[in-house]
Amino acid sequence: AVFNMDVYFHSNSVISTDKAYYNYLNNETAEVNRKFPKNYIDIVVAYFTHLKGLFISHGIYEGKIKEHYDSSFVIAVISAANMYDNATWKLSRREKKEYIYNVFNKKEVIEFLQDVSVREDVKPLCKIIADKDVKKLMKMKRKEKFKNFLRKNKLIAGVYHLVKGKKND
Repeated sequence: AVFNMDVYFHSNSVISTDKAYYNYLNNETAEVNRKFPKNYIDIVVAYFTHLKGLFISHGIYEGKIKEHYDSSFVIAVISAANMYDNATWKLSRREKKEYIYNVFNKKEVIEFLQDVSVREDVKPLCKIIADKDVKKLMKMKRKEKFKNFLRKNKLIAGVYHLVKGKKND
């Protein structure tokens, strides 16, 4: 990603095409998670720091670009924090909470929150990070995992919605 951004900023022109020149194989989440090191937040911070430097050096770190950058950074921090659930790490519950807290407590993350401009849908995520609300993040993750489970199993999803509908009647 850093290479691509550098190339874009140093190119005189860019051409877009609809033709696919490569195929991307989407692995199962467990397989993908295995590739992430426990210091994933350091990689996220390094990438976004480099990207911000490029934006500033080209005089475009403002307005909608800043808002998009800031929103993307917040989402990346939340994604890094959500790595606590990586099955290959085999973290205890206490270690999971500590991992999330360390992500939220990273110096660059705290400094970033001092001057943040994000989309409305990202503001609740900012609050989770700023408040270092480990419990809320874990609850949000469990809820998302349950929704994904239901999406994958339509039979159970159908029963769930029928039962939920009867409770609301």
